[in-house]
Amino acid sequence: MMKAIHLVLMPILLAANTVQAGLEEDLETFREENGLTAIVAGVWEGDNSVFRGAFGSAMPGIPADLTMKFRGGGVCLTALTAILLQTAEEGLVDLDDTIDEWLPELPMADQVTLRMLANCTSGYGDYVPNEDFLDSFDENPFQFFTPQQLIDYGLEGGMRYKPGEDWGYTHTTFVMIGLILEQVHGQDIPDLMEERVFEALALSDTVYTVGPDLKPPLLHSYTTERGVFEDSTFWNPSWTSFSGSIGSVVDDVALIIRSIGSASLISPSSLKEMIAPTTVGLGPNTENRFYGMGIGVVNGILLQNPNFGGYQGIVAYDPKEDKTMIAFVTLGQEADPSAHHGMMLYPILKSFAEGL
Repeated sequence: MMKAIHLVLMPILLAANTVQAGLEEDLETFREENGLTAIVAGVWEGDNSVFRGAFGSAMPGIPADLTMKFRGGGVCLTALTAILLQTAEEGLVDLDDTIDEWLPELPMADQVTLRMLANCTSGYGDYVPNEDFLDSFDENPFQFFTPQQLIDYGLEGGMRYKPGEDWGYTHTTFVMIGLILEQVHGQDIPDLMEERVFEALALSDTVYTVGPDLKPPLLHSYTTERGVFEDSTFWNPSWTSFSGSIGSVVDDVALIIRSIGSASLISPSSLKEMIAPTTVGLGPNTENRFYGMGIGVVNGILLQNPNFGGYQGIVAYDPKEDKTMIAFVTLGQEADPSAHHGMMLYPILKSFAEGL
């Protein structure tokens, strides 16, 4: 009987191995064709890992490894929004509170709500496209930007529209959320992030970095966005302020997004708020593809697409199927920094996940 069971299982195991080998080949081919230095990726079904792999090199002569930290970028933004939702769960704030209680000096602060900051309908501008900011960053990507400097850049052009009447993605409002949370809790964001996300999930390889310091082992990043090919690993992430300053590994990123998307780090009612289609009909948002609160929602799948100084990623969670898909890449000398290779990888990972 035992031999018969083995004979039945063998074709299943062989098929699974063949599918995984196919994904490995697809990822390595993608890396080579797009001139990437490295790819680290994983796919999970529930809490079971069905694929994890590292391709390419962290530095010349040093293979990429899944234990190596990379800068997680926008994953931090989603975690920050989760802390805001936790804060609302605790009754310390209401999502429809106006922000004049904490930031009264901001334009139309008595009309902009916490919800508007998180779903990008506040009307405040984004500092990232600001030419003065870009010139300053390009001149010295190692410099430290304060939250107030970033807000000032974002507000330089005035209000884009009246609060709640349109949509436009903006990093600026997440800086504001960070400042408000610090006032509400009387704690700095690094401490809040550590206590409410990293420790709560028992993450052993994720850290919040106020500046560029990140302890090895590291997956080094490279980019040509300033016109030369350079190592950008230690560019200062302060320009992302409270929304992008984490270093992490693939496994931990998967835990963060799944804990939020499965309503374990936040309550089911908070998750409902987070992915509510409140922005549909505003800007480019449609029923099938819209921005929630600190996260994109595409055909029911939660998506974040980090892009920071040579690091690009795709972070996806399917709450209906309880499947998680993660990939981060580092650019190479021939890679186009204006192309988002993380998003380009999404169909490959999604196809694999759908076949499970």
